[in-house]
Amino acid sequence: MIRRLRRRGDDRGAALIWIAGTLVILLSMAAFATDLGWILLWNSRLQAAADAAALAGVVNLPGFEDEARADAELAAAANRFPIGGLTSMDDEVIAENEYRVTLDTSVDTFFLRLIGFDTFNLSQSAHAQYVKPVRLGSPDNHFGGDTVDFWAAINGQYTEIQQGDPYASRCITHSNIPETCNTYTPAGQYRPGGYYYGIEIGPDSDNLSVDFYDGGHYVDVGGSPTGDLSWRWGWPEGQRGVYLEYNLFAPDTTPTDPTDNSNLQCSGIFPVDDDLNFGHLDTWNGPNNCFVGGDLTEGVWVLQLPAPLYEGSTKFGMRATVGSGASPKMYGILDMSIYVNFNGGSAEPYLAEVRPEHEGKLFELDIWDLGDNDGSASIQILPPSGTWGCTYSTPGGGSNFSSTCDIDISNQRYNARWLNIDIQLDGYTCTPAGNGCWWTAHIQSSGQAHDRTTWTARISGDPVSLVD
Repeated sequence: MIRRLRRRGDDRGAALIWIAGTLVILLSMAAFATDLGWILLWNSRLQAAADAAALAGVVNLPGFEDEARADAELAAAANRFPIGGLTSMDDEVIAENEYRVTLDTSVDTFFLRLIGFDTFNLSQSAHAQYVKPVRLGSPDNHFGGDTVDFWAAINGQYTEIQQGDPYASRCITHSNIPETCNTYTPAGQYRPGGYYYGIEIGPDSDNLSVDFYDGGHYVDVGGSPTGDLSWRWGWPEGQRGVYLEYNLFAPDTTPTDPTDNSNLQCSGIFPVDDDLNFGHLDTWNGPNNCFVGGDLTEGVWVLQLPAPLYEGSTKFGMRATVGSGASPKMYGILDMSIYVNFNGGSAEPYLAEVRPEHEGKLFELDIWDLGDNDGSASIQILPPSGTWGCTYSTPGGGSNFSSTCDIDISNQRYNARWLNIDIQLDGYTCTPAGNGCWWTAHIQSSGQAHDRTTWTARISGDPVSLVD
């Protein structure tokens, strides 16, 4: 009789225990991985919502902090995180064009609740800024005038564009028939809205005055620095000269777009007139200035100069002052229409403020009808210090590179055409204090220059962005 002997130390039961324990660990890890993936997904969504909220709110600054928060909350809700209940929002105005949003929320777990974790708290922040429109022409509280090398300028609608204004003028060639052109500019080039100038008002300011020097376009007055006899004498009385008009708008919640401001504060018009007081001849004083009393909304006020009637070119100065608060800044937005006036030699008007945050971007400059001079002349685009290279268009349709951005404009080379200049800002830096980031245009001429021209300047790229 054969008996089976039971072996000592049979470990089949231990293996089952080990397998069961391993399964528990594996299931716990799978549960943790599931919840971790879920939490990471919602953390990513929360960051996207914070980014959207900061970007939506920042464009309301300065002056509209309640609107900034309201828009930020709407953006958060549109990205799955309505404010209230599980999600809360803190916001902070860091600077006049910088805004931070912090979102806090909680996420329900699936398997981690088995070990006591019912929810998981998440928090994400985003810091956004918008780049203000490039300031053109002036770092001060005035644009053009009797103390600088250029005047603000604008042409009448029925003036030929070769007279220096491609936007407010609608004629390639004008006509003897009132209010018509022989040939018109291409569709979309003529802008009824004309030109836009920013008046930057700081906090705690009141009583804004906007004054005009030589706003009138005089008929029978000799010796005025704005004298112009170019209008069509064959036209009827009342349809000659340039009727300078202006509209002043308070800031709105789209500071990067000056064309949509609608809160009109005051307006005026300078008809062609022999009355020297009415036209502010050789003075900032007169009946056609603008005054806005009381406390002022901080931000960029927009001074619009619509395309005026009728024909000719008028030159003038503009300035802004306040009763209390920091002195305003006054500058061209998007583009500027100017008349450079000096008796030979050289002039160096301010061109544009290019701030250090534009490093690595492309500075694009377009100049219309530059160099109305029959002799030798040149223009050099200068940074705050030293020189900078640029690529520019040539009259034959090609391009050229200058390591010092010094361009020949002799003998009317750019008459009735655009000079396009691209400046790559790799490695660029400047100090914003004072006028430390302002570029200038050094103009050299062998003879007297009376150059009516239009300049546009922009920094390529999205003006609203997140800050790392």
